[in-house]
Amino acid sequence: MSASVKVYFLALRLPFSSFLLFLHIFIVCNATQDFSHILSVKTTYNNSFDNNEIKIRDSSHSIIENICKPIQFNGIYRHGIRNPSKSDINNVDAFYSRIVNAAANSGIHPSLPLPFKIETAKGLSAPGKIEMQSIQKRIAKRFDSLLSSATADQLEFISSSISRAIGSRDAFSSAFKQFQNHTPTSQKISDGLMRYYYICQKYMLPHRKPKEAKYHFDQFWSQSKIDRVASNIRQKLGVDKLEITVVDLHAIYAYGASVMATFGHSEWLELFDHANLKLLEYANDLKRYWKKAYGHVMNYEQSCPLLSEIFHRMDDRINGNSDKKGIFRFGHYGTLIRLLGLLGLFKDEAPLKADNYEQHTNRKFRNSRIGPFSTNLAFVLYECPPGVTPAVNSDEDVRLPPTLDRYMVQMLFKELPERFPFCPYDLCPYNEVRNHYKRYIDHCSLQDICSRPHDEL
Repeated sequence: MSASVKVYFLALRLPFSSFLLFLHIFIVCNATQDFSHILSVKTTYNNSFDNNEIKIRDSSHSIIENICKPIQFNGIYRHGIRNPSKSDINNVDAFYSRIVNAAANSGIHPSLPLPFKIETAKGLSAPGKIEMQSIQKRIAKRFDSLLSSATADQLEFISSSISRAIGSRDAFSSAFKQFQNHTPTSQKISDGLMRYYYICQKYMLPHRKPKEAKYHFDQFWSQSKIDRVASNIRQKLGVDKLEITVVDLHAIYAYGASVMATFGHSEWLELFDHANLKLLEYANDLKRYWKKAYGHVMNYEQSCPLLSEIFHRMDDRINGNSDKKGIFRFGHYGTLIRLLGLLGLFKDEAPLKADNYEQHTNRKFRNSRIGPFSTNLAFVLYECPPGVTPAVNSDEDVRLPPTLDRYMVQMLFKELPERFPFCPYDLCPYNEVRNHYKRYIDHCSLQDICSRPHDEL
């Protein structure tokens, strides 16, 4: 039974003064139970920020633009909010039928929403389009000097062939109409660039495919953990006998997160308490860590085609072989998370494992923060007066190098400045950054990377 339904029934049973006291306590307690920021890869973009980060993100000015001129923007975006998968929809539908049967024996009539139909599975939602348009408007405003004067030929929009990526690309590019007198026309599809990991699978031998993701996931979910979470759900539903498996728990978590992302509220998530949601969040991170991130070198090295393409775009701009001002790429969680690994971002000192959950309560690899819907990464290429010593006010939250090269690059993650692991500044010499990743930029071979044995970190 949902919390709102319980309030309704108590309103009928309690004296008015007692009900008012209960309502006050209910509101205060539920106000503190904010689940929106711990929903792993189903977290919405805005809910992946804290309040200070949103303030910085929404600022339309950077001190860097007072010194240097942006000459190219390279962006990579995960698609916006989408509907749950077919398996999650089917699993939750089946679980709800079991709830109804169990509740009938207890004289309870549960009411949990089932808003998603199979035919809409994984489709881009309306809030997902709004998410993308909001990001575009901030980018266009912040880099107005670069993008407002761009012609249609100077902007390029690339996506995978999957509809949610195409829809995100189209929503993003359409927002340029408000800033330009024309509609961007250069819209391309490239699975080789945005879903390179499927190419990698062609070279992998079956016995070399990593099994650690399943191992750590299964080991993490001890029977005692399952029983504790399941007991909590049965108590909230008011039923005594209801079988609940790990598959059920994760289906409810994913489905409920999709309901939250789309409608702003989720009665499905109310079946969990905060501690149990944190367990589900970690289990999701654990599986993705070993399957798509730092668990194996090959997981992230296979993103080299994308990194190589980005840097060759900047090379062409510097060498005068291209006048492209903005290249915007739209893909998937797997597109971004592997690239973040290749760059060395958000890596914890100790690997995530089934037996060190407590050690990672403040982990860097937290998908609710780094892998939400619409997560994005950008490389901004600047042309600067070489040899100049930049003057920065002490109250500015930015760190610039003592002197500038002619070409400098800034990395933005979720629109916020993010430093390269080897450069202590917010603006780094382009040649230094390129040389650091030269191995992946100039010598990228998916066949070599994906056909070798898996090496754990």
